[in-house]
Amino acid sequence: MNPFVRQLVNHKINNLEPSDLIRYANIYQIPLTQTQAVKVIKIFRQQAIDIDNKQQRSYLLKLIGKEVGPDVQKKVSYIVDQFLA
Repeated sequence: MNPFVRQLVNHKINNLEPSDLIRYANIYQIPLTQTQAVKVIKIFRQQAIDIDNKQQRSYLLKLIGKEVGPDVQKKVSYIVDQFLA
Protein backbone atom coordinates (compact mmCIF):
# COMPACT_ATOMS: atom_id res chain seq x y z
CA MET A 1 0.00 0.00 0.00
CA ASN A 2 1.22 3.49 -0.81
CA PRO A 3 2.69 5.04 2.39
CA PHE A 4 0.56 8.17 2.02
CA VAL A 5 -2.62 6.16 1.59
CA ARG A 6 -1.63 3.90 4.51
CA GLN A 7 -1.16 6.96 6.72
CA LEU A 8 -4.58 8.32 5.72
CA VAL A 9 -6.31 4.99 6.36
CA ASN A 10 -4.56 4.57 9.73
CA HIS A 11 -5.57 8.09 10.73
CA LYS A 12 -9.18 7.47 9.71
CA ILE A 13 -9.44 4.16 11.56
CA ASN A 14 -7.72 5.48 14.68
CA ASN A 15 -10.12 8.42 14.82
CA LEU A 16 -13.38 6.63 14.00
CA GLU A 17 -16.43 7.49 16.03
CA PRO A 18 -19.34 5.05 16.42
CA SER A 19 -21.41 7.18 14.04
CA ASP A 20 -18.66 6.88 11.38
CA LEU A 21 -18.60 3.11 11.73
CA ILE A 22 -22.39 2.98 11.37
CA ARG A 23 -22.19 5.21 8.29
CA TYR A 24 -19.63 2.88 6.68
CA ALA A 25 -21.76 -0.13 7.60
CA ASN A 26 -24.75 1.52 5.91
CA ILE A 27 -22.70 2.22 2.78
CA TYR A 28 -21.97 -1.52 2.50
CA GLN A 29 -25.53 -2.42 3.56
CA ILE A 30 -24.35 -4.09 6.77
CA PRO A 31 -26.68 -3.85 9.76
CA LEU A 32 -24.83 -2.51 12.80
CA THR A 33 -26.42 -1.09 15.94
CA GLN A 34 -25.22 1.91 17.92
CA THR A 35 -24.39 -0.38 20.87
CA GLN A 36 -22.29 -2.67 18.67
CA ALA A 37 -20.48 0.29 17.10
CA VAL A 38 -19.65 1.76 20.53
CA LYS A 39 -18.21 -1.58 21.68
CA VAL A 40 -16.13 -1.96 18.51
CA ILE A 41 -14.72 1.57 18.77
CA LYS A 42 -13.86 0.94 22.42
CA ILE A 43 -11.82 -2.08 21.32
CA PHE A 44 -10.18 -0.10 18.49
CA ARG A 45 -9.10 2.57 20.94
CA GLN A 46 -7.18 0.12 23.12
CA GLN A 47 -4.15 0.63 20.90
CA ALA A 48 -3.03 2.63 17.89
CA ILE A 49 -4.00 0.64 14.83
CA ASP A 50 -1.59 0.03 11.95
CA ILE A 51 -3.71 -1.24 9.08
CA ASP A 52 -0.69 -3.05 7.56
CA ASN A 53 -0.09 -5.07 10.73
CA LYS A 54 -1.93 -8.32 9.99
CA GLN A 55 -1.28 -9.74 13.47
CA GLN A 56 -2.80 -6.68 15.09
CA ARG A 57 -5.84 -6.76 12.80
CA SER A 58 -6.32 -10.45 13.55
CA TYR A 59 -6.01 -9.84 17.31
CA LEU A 60 -8.50 -6.95 17.26
CA LEU A 61 -10.98 -8.93 15.17
CA LYS A 62 -10.72 -11.91 17.54
CA LEU A 63 -11.29 -9.55 20.46
CA ILE A 64 -14.36 -8.12 18.72
CA GLY A 65 -15.64 -11.65 18.12
CA LYS A 66 -15.13 -12.52 21.77
CA GLU A 67 -16.53 -9.33 23.31
CA VAL A 68 -19.18 -8.24 20.80
CA GLY A 69 -19.98 -11.40 18.86
CA PRO A 70 -18.83 -13.37 15.81
CA ASP A 71 -21.48 -11.80 13.58
CA VAL A 72 -20.16 -8.31 14.38
CA GLN A 73 -16.60 -9.58 13.88
CA LYS A 74 -17.46 -10.60 10.31
CA LYS A 75 -19.16 -7.26 9.64
CA VAL A 76 -16.22 -5.22 10.93
CA SER A 77 -13.75 -7.46 9.09
CA TYR A 78 -15.58 -6.73 5.84
CA ILE A 79 -15.55 -2.97 6.48
CA VAL A 80 -11.83 -3.01 7.30
CA ASP A 81 -11.18 -5.03 4.14
CA GLN A 82 -12.89 -2.27 2.15
CA PHE A 83 -10.41 0.24 3.60
CA LEU A 84 -7.61 -1.97 2.31
CA ALA A 85 -9.06 -2.36 -1.18
